[in-house]
Amino acid sequence: MWDSGEYDEAISYYETASQFYDDAQQTISDAESDPNGNGDTGNGDTGTDEPEEGGIPFIPIVAGLFMVIIVGFVAYSSIIPEEGDPLYDVLGQ
Repeated sequence: MWDSGEYDEAISYYETASQFYDDAQQTISDAESDPNGNGDTGNGDTGTDEPEEGGIPFIPIVAGLFMVIIVGFVAYSSIIPEEGDPLYDVLGQ
């Protein structure tokens, strides 16, 4: 809209989007400070029996090891000389 010269309408859309963004940021901020939405009791009890997040990131570690194994296999298998390779006689059988 700005490029086509509709400045007033473009400014109106920008202000509307900016207000939605500010509202969303406020909602996120409120949710982070009170994740259960039940108000702060002041005694440190969040009111949930859910386990806390954290611990060892199992999936990324397994994925990393898998990638290392795959890359290692490809590298190893690509340097094994085969009959017909130019360096087959040099590197041996």
